[in-house]
Amino acid sequence: MILLAYLFGNYTSQFFANIYLNELDQFVKHTLKIRYYTRYMDDFIILAKTKKDCIYIKKCVEDFLHNKLHLDLNDKSRYYPYAMGVNFCGYRIFTTHRLLRLD
Repeated sequence: MILLAYLFGNYTSQFFANIYLNELDQFVKHTLKIRYYTRYMDDFIILAKTKKDCIYIKKCVEDFLHNKLHLDLNDKSRYYPYAMGVNFCGYRIFTTHRLLRLD
């Protein structure tokens, strides 16, 4: 399983994320039919089975964000194996445990 993590930047974007990014939620859930998707404010994670799936999903999300919402992905957005854990909401999350991120 591969993780796709997406990170926006500042507090203003976090405040408006639930309103503005609702369109992204609907796109990911209903158009792409992604089952394992979660978003908190302006950070989100998508779980996919293969790296090939992640590459396709990331491209679709990038296109949607750019064309419909006039947003771009953060440079920290990437896909990687779940064994590496994922940085999300101040934690590094693994399948067996969580670590508080200290950076």
